[in-house]
Amino acid sequence: MKLNKYIFRGTTLNFEGGRASNSVPFRCFTTLNPLKAYYFAKVCKRSVAQPAVVYIALTDKLLSIGSKVTASPNPLGKIEEEVIWEMKPKEFYQNCEGYLTVNEMRDALIKKGKQRGKALQAKKEAMTLGVNMAFDNPWDI
Repeated sequence: MKLNKYIFRGTTLNFEGGRASNSVPFRCFTTLNPLKAYYFAKVCKRSVAQPAVVYIALTDKLLSIGSKVTASPNPLGKIEEEVIWEMKPKEFYQNCEGYLTVNEMRDALIKKGKQRGKALQAKKEAMTLGVNMAFDNPWDI
């Protein structure tokens, strides 16, 4: 599995995990995808009174403390872009760069989406201009 620079965990603030996370072997369920982590946090917010957050960790930092990645037995693991770390969620939080609330995460995702949309629009306009210029040049006929 190819890991990204960042790992995300959508949950509620300081949630120590369920049975699967707190029995040997300890496991912390995360994702490579910030948008999916955001949705996990939103779902958690519905059932728990704690604030919903997305924890953000550097992959290299987690690997440097000796945490290992375990293959996901989850049939939806590939779709969720799930990464399971052999550590308790509490240890994961202690090694994170921090967290964003779901509202902060939503705003960050919207901002990133707008930036990406502008970049795609600029690329599309450049391609259209290039095609138009090719047909406008009489020497290219």
